[in-house]
Amino acid sequence: MDRYRILFIIGYDPKSIGGVFISTISIAKGLQALGHQVGILLAPISIPINEFDNPNIRMHFVPYPKGKTAFFTRPFAINKIIRKGKYTHVITVDSYSALQTFYSAILNKLSIIQIIPGGTADIPPINLPGIIVFSEEIYEKIISKYKIQPDYILLSCGQVEFDSFSSKKKTDENSVLGFKEGYKKVLSISRLIGPKITAMMKLLDQVEIASRYYPIHCLLIGDGRDRPKLEQYCNRILKRNGDSLDIEFIGGFRVTSEHLSQADIIVGQGRTVIEGIACHIPSAVCGTNGYYGLLNSDNFSAMTSTNLTGRGLASYSDLVNDLEYLSEYKKNDMDKVYWLSFDRYDVKQGVNKVNALLSTLEPFKLNRFDLLFRYSKTLLQTIMIWVKEKLRKRI
Repeated sequence: MDRYRILFIIGYDPKSIGGVFISTISIAKGLQALGHQVGILLAPISIPINEFDNPNIRMHFVPYPKGKTAFFTRPFAINKIIRKGKYTHVITVDSYSALQTFYSAILNKLSIIQIIPGGTADIPPINLPGIIVFSEEIYEKIISKYKIQPDYILLSCGQVEFDSFSSKKKTDENSVLGFKEGYKKVLSISRLIGPKITAMMKLLDQVEIASRYYPIHCLLIGDGRDRPKLEQYCNRILKRNGDSLDIEFIGGFRVTSEHLSQADIIVGQGRTVIEGIACHIPSAVCGTNGYYGLLNSDNFSAMTSTNLTGRGLASYSDLVNDLEYLSEYKKNDMDKVYWLSFDRYDVKQGVNKVNALLSTLEPFKLNRFDLLFRYSKTLLQTIMIWVKEKLRKRI
């Protein structure tokens, strides 16, 4: 097997580490274990991430340039890292990073892989082979919205290190979340930004209703610029309810199996649900349209096609019924859902697919005018989307 020097370029909001960020780190570790030399370029991060425990992966912490010129100055910082590390392949983890890396890719004749995060595809990928998506939803959207040909896109869902979550560890005092005894323990993990706030509000509505039937203690792990908005919503709920309901924000940090195993039920989207299942904890999907209920063998196909967000599906089920059903679920459904999830989401599957893709991609040997045309078209599309969004916010 050929060995490559691979640089991952990650874009993110430093106050709200998301699932795609963690998934990318897991894939990077898997590629390094196969013998590739791997580096990761990202902005300095203050939140401890246990996935960073691999000393053989080279970390390039480069602050993002500030101001409106950042989009034009960052490519030079990226090119400097690529040349210094003598990287042969680049994997970008958002469309902006792909655009900012394109200059270096052409200049240094590198292969580039684009990972498209989330499910909205608001920014177009560059129309080149080597686009990776995590769900059928985003696969179909990229084809229909941006006219990308299907053979340029790889559906690769493997992103979670099941082995690290499946191993049973004793919870030490530093990992205790503080659930109240005698209460139903509901745990949710999410970035507190944008549409995810709407999904969290839907969850809190369900928690309030469920507290009429059971004492509920709900812990919310996460942070982000819209946290104050959700806190205000939460305070209004707590004011109109008694001691049977308690909701706490406990900040943003990287959860482990020790944290997850303390909950009776985990509620969230995407990677949060997968990690809960990997710990053999009943896990439910709650999205912007409402609460979808526990992931089970009947709804598995529909839910996973939306990247476990429920996007585009009608809401069904409720938290009250799921809490009542927990014992039966653990007995009849938990193992089925675990193995369905393992077959689809275990990181080894994703690493093998990405590794195979690396060997098939040729460095940029296409006509340079064709490459520049494709890049310019994507850049123009991105600028138009940005301008429309700015105008929409002003209106």
